[in-house]
Amino acid sequence: GSDSLYSNTIGSQNVSVGDQSLNRNISGNYNVSVGALSNQNNTIGQYNSSFGYRSLYTNNSGSYNVAVGSNADVGSTSLSNVVAIGYGAIGYTSNTIQMGNSTITQMNTYGTIGVGNYSSDGAASGITGSIYYNTTSAALKVYNGTSWCKKYFIRF
Repeated sequence: GSDSLYSNTIGSQNVSVGDQSLNRNISGNYNVSVGALSNQNNTIGQYNSSFGYRSLYTNNSGSYNVAVGSNADVGSTSLSNVVAIGYGAIGYTSNTIQMGNSTITQMNTYGTIGVGNYSSDGAASGITGSIYYNTTSAALKVYNGTSWCKKYFIRF
């Protein structure tokens, strides 16, 4: 596409398909960007994969990110190991997976979903609705936006 990899000087092993995709890449290697403006602002990030219009648009120096869907992105310029799937899905913390945007009301699966296992509330990071199993108190806890609330005791 027009102006894809436009600023690339020493970056290698990149694939860029779409108008201005990887446009500002200078030295980032092993990136794959498909879609207009995908990963446009990356300059040094490596091993990123972005598929869809403006996907991974905010990324500048983060690596190992995956964005699938129009406007799927990271919440700041240097996050790493973020997976954002779906239109407008935005991952705000490194080492996380974001499924969908804020208008998604339910996520279904035919399989199982694992939740974190931690020994204390301080070890778990949460957003409203997050759950984790507290190994010390043998309780399933839910984050209500302010604190972790004990919901169920589980005895084995």
